[in-house]
Amino acid sequence: MDRIGKKKEAVRCIEKAIILDPNHVLSYFCKGNILKGIDKCEEAVQCYDKSISLNPNYANAYYEKGNALKVKRKMTEAVDCYEKAVSLNPDHKGAIENKRMILNEMAASK
Repeated sequence: MDRIGKKKEAVRCIEKAIILDPNHVLSYFCKGNILKGIDKCEEAVQCYDKSISLNPNYANAYYEKGNALKVKRKMTEAVDCYEKAVSLNPDHKGAIENKRMILNEMAASK
């Protein structure tokens, strides 16, 4: 089985876990990470949104949602997600750095 096949199998396993516990925050988060890794960013965003709806204080879900939005070139929305992640975890280095990079990129393109 190739890398993508293994990731798709992992998604199927996580979906089974979600059926058993539809309120398990990390299941949606992990599913989003896998989907993002196989270029299914729109579906990944939906998983992060579900994770956030179950735990609105989960900084990493906002961060990864921002990363998925960045891939989709939705930069303003990505920055919003990074800002939320930093508001929940002021030491979130990834969110701070990605926000800085996007803002620099946006400023340079003006």
